[in-house]
Amino acid sequence: MRIETELKTYTLAPEEIEALLLTDFGDKIQPVDGAKLSKLKQQQTTAAAYKTRFSKPQT
Repeated sequence: MRIETELKTYTLAPEEIEALLLTDFGDKIQPVDGAKLSKLKQQQTTAAAYKTRFSKPQT
């Protein structure tokens, strides 16, 4: 017995994606500020580096 499956792909416009997200999540989704996100990631990386640098060595 051979089962044939077809994979269908669709390309959605950004407006269509936003409409789908709005339907699923309502007003829970907020736009991302690229600059703030970049700054937050840099702060997290710096904090992790300091934690590693100044933590006691494991014995």
